[in-house]
Amino acid sequence: MPIFEYKCDFCNSEFELLQRKAEDKAECSECGSESVTRKLAAFAAHAGGKPDCANRNICPAAGGHCCSSSSACCSH
Repeated sequence: MPIFEYKCDFCNSEFELLQRKAEDKAECSECGSESVTRKLAAFAAHAGGKPDCANRNICPAAGGHCCSSSSACCSH
């Protein structure tokens, strides 16, 4: 099931909600209002000719890793 991000139109809190479909009702986790706006989700994008690194989630440094053929691809 996908996770959708919302912002409450009443109290301005932001929250995530696990839902089967985008059309399912959502209510604010803080105030219970059903007047919420789904936020535009940011998707990961890949540009260039190289395939995506299979080990990118191993590196503890945010956004900084190197892909190599060795099992220890992180250079930090």
